[in-house]
Amino acid sequence: MKNKLLLLLLVFSQIGILMAQDPQVPDFKNSPMILKKDGSLGKLEKQTSEIKHKAKAMGYGGTSVMSS
Repeated sequence: MKNKLLLLLLVFSQIGILMAQDPQVPDFKNSPMILKKDGSLGKLEKQTSEIKHKAKAMGYGGTSVMSS
């Protein structure tokens, strides 16, 4: 009887230890994150840029390039 009770307590304690912590998973792979002092993850600002290219009459008359 004591062996079964001890085994049952051991199993429940191990389950409690395994379920105690959940890892933090970022929303997207390869996204910039920062680890804060309290142990939580925070997102970093991610800026995007684009380059526009316009050509007139198949390249005759020059081109203009704009970046933003």
